[in-house]
Amino acid sequence: MNNEKKFFEQQPGLPETKIEIFANRHGKKTNIEGLPNEMQDLTEGAIAEIITKANSQKEKDNSEKLQVFAGSERFRAIKTKILLEMPELVEELKPAKSIDEIREVIKKQVNFGTKFYTTDKLDFNDQGPMGEESNAAYKAGEYLQYLINKSDQRAIDLKDNISSSYTTHAGNIAELVDKYVKVGNNFNRIVAGKNENEKEEYKKYGNKLERHFGTHQGPVECFLAKVLEKELGEEAKEEFINSYAGSGGFKELEGIKIDILNKGAEQKILIHYRIKEEDRTVEIEPELLQEIIKEKKLFIEKINKLKLIDKKDKI
Repeated sequence: MNNEKKFFEQQPGLPETKIEIFANRHGKKTNIEGLPNEMQDLTEGAIAEIITKANSQKEKDNSEKLQVFAGSERFRAIKTKILLEMPELVEELKPAKSIDEIREVIKKQVNFGTKFYTTDKLDFNDQGPMGEESNAAYKAGEYLQYLINKSDQRAIDLKDNISSSYTTHAGNIAELVDKYVKVGNNFNRIVAGKNENEKEEYKKYGNKLERHFGTHQGPVECFLAKVLEKELGEEAKEEFINSYAGSGGFKELEGIKIDILNKGAEQKILIHYRIKEEDRTVEIEPELLQEIIKEKKLFIEKINKLKLIDKKDKI
């Protein structure tokens, strides 16, 4: 918060805008035998915990029309995020067992437009050759350590261009954040523009947009670890990994918050996270996001080339 206040005070007279990204793991899921992972819902206890947390949050200063929700195709992720922001819909959303059913509830209750979408960038994939060992690491509480320290090399060894890995997860989240970095610049221009009605409407809600990402254990942790590795060094990354030893990554509902601050031509990107009970913030430049995105692209290209060579050798 001090970084944010200082940033705005340095440029008096220019409009201040902000995009807040909340990226969290879903609530505790059911474990119904025989039911595919993507069909596992939130437990009754998880829903109660989500509603309690939602009701304990300070009163919102934003309207739903300034919010956008995104999640994986595993419906429990986006269900979690919507309930956290709109606990009044709990009875309508409880029975929803698919993305389509959630969408129907939202259409009836909220003038939402297209502000609800799914993306595989917030998902995980364990359907490739290394899926079995990644699932074993998950069950052993060593998932984060496996993803960050082993998965890239294992993907290369097994020529696995399907399963999620450290670099692909990090690149996926970087792509989503980069999208809203660009939105932040455009939003600031709108607020600074000549359309007084539009400016007053945004001012009423603090010149702020909210973006809510519902995800799973793995994607956001990999992104944060990659940021810490590049921005603060290997030691900071290892401190983060070690803080989740035995738990495999973020607990249910845990995640990070990203502030994209704009004032005129200036922009600041702050990533807020926790290590144990300590709040931390790391500031990054847009170029770091581009670097992480490029790494993902090159990594995928490398594995695809290995697969192609392997295929030719077998002909």
